[in-house]
Amino acid sequence: GNGSRGLKALRTSGDVVRSFGYKLTAGRNFTEAEQNGDGNAALLGHFYWQREFAGSTDAVGKTLQTQSGPLYIVGVLPAEASLIEDHDIWLPSIGAVQNGPSTAGYLQIITRLKPGVARERANAQIAAAASEFREITARLTPLNDVIADEAKTPLLLLVGVVLTLLLV
Repeated sequence: GNGSRGLKALRTSGDVVRSFGYKLTAGRNFTEAEQNGDGNAALLGHFYWQREFAGSTDAVGKTLQTQSGPLYIVGVLPAEASLIEDHDIWLPSIGAVQNGPSTAGYLQIITRLKPGVARERANAQIAAAASEFREITARLTPLNDVIADEAKTPLLLLVGVVLTLLLV
């Protein structure tokens, strides 16, 4: 890429690739050391990789120059990863979240429940954990609901256009 545009970055915690069962399109996942803040590793979002690197696996191993410093590209996420979050790059969050300002405006946690764990139990555990931080509330929302919510406005607009065309 040319580096002239801003990058939409997502900070992740833990092994997101393995947790969601993603198979990387190219390269590798973050190492444990990188997840713990060692190095400047980055995973490219699939669509960013296609747009800026023409889908070339040669992107892996390159360095992206950013305002925050260089990022070393270690892998490329599959297209299905954008169903959760469509970001240009994914970075380990260690340090940024732990050492960041306490006035951070937004933190989204995405997780998968173990088989047999009830939503009510998970919500109670999340609320208890969030209560340890000031001014934080938390709730569990099924991923299907999140995806459906994001699609609702464009779908309603499309229905409106179709109805208008049918009435004309």
